[in-house]
Amino acid sequence: MRAAVWLMLLGALPGTAQVLTRASIEKALKGGRDAGQLAEEAAKRGVGFVMQADDEAALTAAGATPGLLAALKGGYRPEGPPLTQSDLLMVLRLRPPKERLSRLIESRGVEFAMSKEIGAEILAAGGDSSIVGLIALNRKEPPAPPEPEIVVPPLPGDAISFQRISPYDAATPAGVCDLRIRVDHEVEFYLRGEEITADVRRGAPPVAVDCNCSQPLPAAAVIMDVKKMRGRGQVTLIEKPSADNFFRARIHVLDGSGGADLYHLRLSWTR
Repeated sequence: MRAAVWLMLLGALPGTAQVLTRASIEKALKGGRDAGQLAEEAAKRGVGFVMQADDEAALTAAGATPGLLAALKGGYRPEGPPLTQSDLLMVLRLRPPKERLSRLIESRGVEFAMSKEIGAEILAAGGDSSIVGLIALNRKEPPAPPEPEIVVPPLPGDAISFQRISPYDAATPAGVCDLRIRVDHEVEFYLRGEEITADVRRGAPPVAVDCNCSQPLPAAAVIMDVKKMRGRGQVTLIEKPSADNFFRARIHVLDGSGGADLYHLRLSWTR
């Protein structure tokens, strides 16, 4: 039972096949493997268990030499997550060799912060002041929570293609987009980066005649202006780019005169 608890807590976990286990060593000895070769392998690969009296007796019966036993005792490589408080208290109550316990704490660390109350529990379970200090030094900080994934919602409406004016340069401090579009009744236009869309509120879908831009709309705070160069209805910039709207612009066009009219909208911005 004692050895089983150690195996569970000290790293004989799935995924640690690279280190030697008691079962693999015992099987190899019974299969005729040379003890000297196994000692070399233990030094190279490490051992995934702490040698207890019953382990030593079983391996000796299988043919382990003093040299192999020494290699197994010195080759322990604990693996696994940081120790919890309950794990450590359980191990302490088993009265393990202090050297082994110290190596375990240094190798695995602990996931809890030391306090007066926890220190008193450790002392009561069989630890001493040096173990308490070692625990305090080897606390593993919990990993930072992952940054929440930012999902940028798609722009409403259908995409509108545009031409890039040469030189098309995102680094310049100012930009402009000229949109020549036939609008019937009511449409909202959206711009973000290199996207332009039209969301029809009433009437027929708009028809793009000639649209061109000198740069993508920056993902930054800008001073923005919209001018109606042509068109009979009302044009309003109702949403300016900001971090709150994922740096999109929104322009509302209302034309209640009946039928489609050609609009020329000039959007300009500076950073």
